[in-house]
Amino acid sequence: MANGFLLRSHGFTSAAFSTPAAGTSAAFVANDFMGMVLRANSNTAPAAALLDFGFVRPVDTVAVLEAVCRTSAALGISVAVGNDPTFASFIEQIDLTPAATETPTLSGRGVGVGFFSTTHFCRYALVQVRSDNTFAPEFARAVIGTRLQPGRNFSFGVGRGVNDLGTVEFAPRGAFLRRNAARRRTLGLSWQYLTEIEAEQQALPLLEAVGTTEALFACLDPDPDPSRIRRCYFGPLQGNPALSWRGRDRWEKRLQIVSLI
Repeated sequence: MANGFLLRSHGFTSAAFSTPAAGTSAAFVANDFMGMVLRANSNTAPAAALLDFGFVRPVDTVAVLEAVCRTSAALGISVAVGNDPTFASFIEQIDLTPAATETPTLSGRGVGVGFFSTTHFCRYALVQVRSDNTFAPEFARAVIGTRLQPGRNFSFGVGRGVNDLGTVEFAPRGAFLRRNAARRRTLGLSWQYLTEIEAEQQALPLLEAVGTTEALFACLDPDPDPSRIRRCYFGPLQGNPALSWRGRDRWEKRLQIVSLI
């Protein structure tokens, strides 16, 4: 079991895709509306989405959310050297295709997670979409940035549940009134053994940047496993995210996420 991690995506100043299918747009992968997907024409040659961070940013981890693909129609990503948008010399390429053995989310879609061999500093990322003439992969969100993966894992500090947005009431005569609505997965997480450096240089800046209005990606265990997709969450934080000092070189970080996937 690998240590869990958190990932905040860099913002994109622009996104362009060579051959989008009708009704889809590259801009969809830069927002948090999971119902808006980017899809290529199924009968086209390999296509790509060019994502621009605006300036050179550090990158070591990528996740594609609400992905639908298969072995012969896959997703991959590469990053360019510095400010080169032509990708004449790209640094590294990784595969983001979710394994066929992984259990999808309740929506029937997957999550692709990939790690670069080291932290790269780049302005552009290129998501490659390889179709097989009968099927085109699609995804709803690209999350690209540097992960917070503490050296000491969260131990027993995990709570997983559901947030039912529906309501249940009783009429004055006792009739059962039910209003069904979406049910969102929830995650309560506590890292109890952060070092001082992890707390002050990584965790606290992350919480200050995200607040409760931006979405954050969390993966409880990134090791390849049939349940890995079900261990991934993406959504805003709830309550007051905080760090607590628990003793010498021991800090605790608590957060709660209502997941969009």
